[in-house]
Order: sequence, then C-alpha cells, then structure tokens
Amino acid sequence: MAEEHSYDISIDQGSTFSLSFTVKNDDGTIFNLTGYTGRGQIRRLVQTISTVAIFAVTPTATPTDGKLIVTLVPAQTAVLEDRPYVYDVEVYKGAPGSETDVKRLLSGNVTVNPSATQSWL
Repeated sequence: MAEEHSYDISIDQGSTFSLSFTVKNDDGTIFNLTGYTGRGQIRRLVQTISTVAIFAVTPTATPTDGKLIVTLVPAQTAVLEDRPYVYDVEVYKGAPGSETDVKRLLSGNVTVNPSATQSWL
C-alpha cells in the first residue's frame, strides 16, 4: 500500500499552484501508478459537503516512476479566501463511485496567501 503523508500546503491567491511528489510503498520502493486515476479536493472543513477547489492530479508520462503532479489554475486559487482549509489527494482504480482500490496519499491544512494584485476582479 502507498503510504499517506500529512503535508501542509501554502497557496498564493490568484496564482498557479503546483506540487510534484513521488508516491512510495510502505517499504520505500516506488509505487506503480499504472491503472490508477488521481483526485484531490480542498474543503473548508473535512465534514463540509461542498468543495472549494478540485485539484488536477496527473501522473508523469511514465506511471511506473510513481510521480504525480497536483495543480490548480489561477481562476481556482483566486476564489480562495484568507482562511484555513483542509485537503487530501488520492489515487484509485475503477470508476468513480465504484472504486476497487483507493489510496490516500497526502492530506493536511491549506494556508492561503492573499494577493494585493487582483486582476480577476
């Protein structure tokens, strides 16, 4: 099983956000992402029904290298307020709603750095 890590992130409001990491098994070997799809969400609280932002979670060109890239575009980060949020990132096999294997890889708190330059207004 891929090991989950707690990792707090900081996002600059109105900017592109990108986080790259390598998924590893509990024994430290590279996790093979072949056949897995990624997903991730930001919420105000874990118990909150609505999401604030949905990450694009994509493997690199070679899924056997275990590398994932998690991104948000500026339009997504622009709506984030200067308040605390939580997030997590998972990979899964199967169709959404009928997954056969789900692995949570990252989770933690989100800090938003407000922007004085607000071109989206």
